[in-house]
This record gives sequence, structure tokens and C-alpha cells, in this order.
Amino acid sequence: MALSIKFETMMKILNRINRGDKVTVDSLAEEIGVKPRTVERYIETLRKAEFPIQYDRSRGRYVFGEGYSLRRADLNEEETLVLALSKSMLKQFGDKTGTLLDTIEKKLGTGGTVLPDHIILGECDLPPVVEGHLKQLNAAILDSSQVELDYRATYKNDEKTCRTVDPYYLLFKENMWYLRAFCRLRKELRTFALDKIDSLTVLDKHFVKETEFKLNDRNTGAFHVVLDGEPTDVILRFDKKVKPYLLRQKWIPSQENKELPDGRLEVHLQVNGFVGLKPWLYGWIPNIEVVEPQELREEMEKDLKDSRDKMHIWSKA
Repeated sequence: MALSIKFETMMKILNRINRGDKVTVDSLAEEIGVKPRTVERYIETLRKAEFPIQYDRSRGRYVFGEGYSLRRADLNEEETLVLALSKSMLKQFGDKTGTLLDTIEKKLGTGGTVLPDHIILGECDLPPVVEGHLKQLNAAILDSSQVELDYRATYKNDEKTCRTVDPYYLLFKENMWYLRAFCRLRKELRTFALDKIDSLTVLDKHFVKETEFKLNDRNTGAFHVVLDGEPTDVILRFDKKVKPYLLRQKWIPSQENKELPDGRLEVHLQVNGFVGLKPWLYGWIPNIEVVEPQELREEMEKDLKDSRDKMHIWSKA
């Protein structure tokens, strides 16, 4: 009987610490109805049983060591694999993310998940400057704070401009981070590559998020990370031999496929302009035909002619 009471008493101590109650020798002695010295013996017994009980002088109470909880995760093999994959993939987002994942893992009580040897993930290091931008922009988005950016334009030129933006959301795609924000210089929503931001400052100014932006911005016409541009219908035809590769995935939400009698595949898309689409189209040459629109056909013909002329010049050099 005495052993049963002692066990229940120690469980009561553990549960109170786990809940974050203000647990002291005197409060436990009064609650349990024993002398303070008896409580100290109980706590010492629990410590010997490897419960990480510590006395936090700043808070004046007993606590568990960092990351410890009585509630431990009971993960099966599939769940452990998913956790390991998530950890390996998310660590590429920066050292801070990796540290936080380790802390979460300790709290789950999994003892450390290890990615199996038969699964190999490619490496993608996040530049330190981008990791810093992520932290600041995340806080700005949550607080609806305006941000001032020193931004260098994309591949067309490297001109630097100062932009004040209303940040809406962060986008990770093709191993790169992007910010989607309303640009007060251009008076419209724009996409900003985080590695092209030289510096940023979160301003002490707030904005009201427009519902129409939140609801309508993430539409089906975005090819890769290109969200801007006029919605345009595109019809493509792919040769029979590449059809199986096209059908392996859906490349854009608006995609509709139609199998032709001669074995070719006709693909209908609606895209926001051609900037994000054209690099993808060039990867299918010579097994692709642009049916519509004529403007896209002409642009690609000009690009191919310019490329052929360069090749001709290089062959003579």
C-alpha cells in the first residue's frame, strides 16, 4: 500500500511540473501532507530515474530540462520516415531552421530521426543573406508592416531601385525563395526574388491587406514563379515520342490534354504572359509545335534565329 501511495505521489509531482504549475518543496509538502524533507527525497528519486528535473531560481520553481515532456511521440516507421524526410529537406532553408527542427525533435522525444541510407536528397544551401531576409519578412507579413527594399531587377538588367512594399506571402519554388508583395512604386502586385534584395528594412508603418489580392492572386496562370502578365490561351502540340514524359505530371493547374489521332498530344494552357513559359518550351525542341497564339510563335522564331546566328558566328571564330 505504501509503495502505491509513493508511486501516485511521484506521478503527481511529475504531472504538476509537466503542466507548468509553480512547483516548490513547500507547496508539494502542503498538498501531499508530508514534511519538506520527504518531498526532497521524492524529487531525488525521480532524478535518479533520469527525469530531468531542475530548480529554476529565476522562476522559483521546479521545471523539466529544455525540450522534455512526459508526452512523447509514438511514431511508426512511416511517420518516422516522413519526419526524417521533412527534417532533411527543411534544413536547406538555413541553420536557424535546422536548430529549430532539432528542438522540435527533442520535444517529440523521438531520440533523433536518421534518414535511411537508401534515400538520397540533393543539397541546396540557403545563402545567409536570404535566411536573414526570411526572418524579417515573415515577421513583417504577420504584423502587416510595410517593408523598404533595395532591389536589383531580374535577368533583363541589374538596375537597383528602392521599393516600399506591402508584403503578402513568401513562396519557395525551384530551390529559390520569393516575396509576393504590393509594390507602391509600380502600383501593382509584384514578385521579388529574395537573393536579389540587397537590404531591407521593416518600417513602423502598417497596411490593410486587400481581400481581392488574397483571394485572387494565386491563380492557375502562374507558370513556375511568374505570376504577372496578361492571361493568355496557349495551344501546343507535342510529338508522340515525348508524350509519355508530358503525361508524367501536370505542369500547370490550367493544363488540359487532348490525344490526337496521329498519336501526338495537344496541350491547352492559360498562362500569365510568356516569360515563365518560354524556357520550358525550349526544353522540348524539336518535339513541339506552337499552334496558338501567333505572337508566341513569332517570339520563339526570333529567339531561335538569334541563337542560330550566334552559333554561326561562334563556328567561324
